[in-house]
Amino acid sequence: MEAKDTRIYMIVDTEKIKPGNEDECVELKDDRDNRNPRKDPENFLSVVNPQKNVFWFGQPKDRPQDTIGIIGIENKSGSEHNFLKDKRNDPSDRGAYMAEVKTGFEDGMESSYNIIFEIKGRNGQFTVDPKLMMKT
Repeated sequence: MEAKDTRIYMIVDTEKIKPGNEDECVELKDDRDNRNPRKDPENFLSVVNPQKNVFWFGQPKDRPQDTIGIIGIENKSGSEHNFLKDKRNDPSDRGAYMAEVKTGFEDGMESSYNIIFEIKGRNGQFTVDPKLMMKT
C-alpha cells in the first residue's frame, strides 16, 4: 500500500443534532478503506501513514446553508497512542482541520481521538470519537 495523506469527511445531520446525540447524527467516511459513510463514529477507523497528513472536513447532510467548523482534534483521554502533531486549521480550506502523522509507531496500532466541531450560527460544541490506525 502506498503511503499517502488521509482525508476524513464528517457528514452531520444539522437539523437533528444536539449535545449528547452526536453518534446518531454524524456519519464518517474517508478516502482510504472507509469510502462509504458509517453512522457509528465510535467504531470508525481511518488508516494513516507516518509523515503524511490527515485532513478533516465537516459537511452538512441536508442543509447546504449550514457550515460545520472543526474546532480541534484531541487525543482521547486514556488512549495510549497519540499519532498526531502540528494540529491546526487547514489554511487552504476554511473550516477544515489538519495534522501531521508522527513516526515511531508500529503497523496496526490504534489511537482514539475526539473531533470537536460546531455548527456556525448555533450555540454549543459537539464531539465524536473515532479511531486512527497506523500503516507503515
